Amino acid sequence: MRFVRLFSRRLLTLVPVLFGVSLATFFLIDLVPGDPAAIVLGANATPEQLEIVRDELNLDQPAPQRYISWLSGALTGDLGRSYVPPEQSVAEAIASRLPVTFELAIAAMLIATLVSIPLGLLAALREGEPMDAFVNAVVIITVSIAAFLMGLLLIYAFVLHADGTRTATLVGGLLIAAGLAATALRERRRPRTDRAPRTRSRLVSGAVVLAATLILWRFWPQLPRQGFSRLTAERGVLENLRSVALPAMTLALVEIPVLTTAVRSDAIATLQQDYVRFARSRGLSTGYIMRRHVLKPSMMTFLAIAGVSVGRLLGGAVIVETIFGLPGMGSLIVNAVANKDFRMVQGAVLVVAAFYVAMNAVVDAAARYIDPRISDG
Repeated sequence: MRFVRLFSRRLLTLVPVLFGVSLATFFLIDLVPGDPAAIVLGANATPEQLEIVRDELNLDQPAPQRYISWLSGALTGDLGRSYVPPEQSVAEAIASRLPVTFELAIAAMLIATLVSIPLGLLAALREGEPMDAFVNAVVIITVSIAAFLMGLLLIYAFVLHADGTRTATLVGGLLIAAGLAATALRERRRPRTDRAPRTRSRLVSGAVVLAATLILWRFWPQLPRQGFSRLTAERGVLENLRSVALPAMTLALVEIPVLTTAVRSDAIATLQQDYVRFARSRGLSTGYIMRRHVLKPSMMTFLAIAGVSVGRLLGGAVIVETIFGLPGMGSLIVNAVANKDFRMVQGAVLVVAAFYVAMNAVVDAAARYIDPRISDG
């Protein structure tokens, strides 16, 4: 398959990046002033304990030999052991935390994608109109809010004042649906030659908004303030989705403005192409043109930014996991740094870097697969 070939080639080119990250993370221990074993165990450590840690860390060996030994173990899944209580295998600790951060990042990107692509296309289609101005205003407001503040605002709205938010959602949805219906009915009273071509779409949009509002009102979720329920827990998938909803929404709302702007800019340029004008001259519907002729060419910048967004999501997960009490990689790295747990920091940073490199390879391969004009090399 072409996508697999593209992904493999791109991944090979990123191997030197991962090698450089492994060098940087490993030699962090050599940059620490003083005896690393004493820093790990603390001032109350006995000489016997210090000797054991020095032996485990191979501090008596030259740095290149220690690096080769550590890297060979990492390639086989052995990242060493943590000496900070509770003492545990670094690989096991990461294996228990990585799925939480992975699910959080995937959920956030899924939400951001499902929201930003329609918003960007709609703003481009209505360029210069009130809808475009509204989308731009929402983008400007949202992009100005930091991740930690966004999380606190969501907690305030969906946990501390959930009933008020539910009522406001109902009122807002009803007003929007009524406004769309009223506009469409006014246009229907005009002569047929003067009617706007969007009368039917406004009626459909109003019906969709009304249905979505009523469904939300009936099945308004009760979201937890903190904690995480794993998929393997007794409460199952629904409880897992409830526990990850607010953190994922927090990260998604940070990414939506950037992705929406990217889609809008590319879509505006695509709508001005000759083949799109030709499709319109043939009488093809706007929905068909947007799906078949505009969507695909407008995804190039989106995909490029999505690859960078993975890094931002992993970085933002540190703050979000702390706010919502999630046992993910972010909180693991923060605790390891605070406890001077060198082995845990080395292993966690290496795994996060490998994940980031792999995701960038996927995004780059997807861009080359979608647009044949980009060289396969």
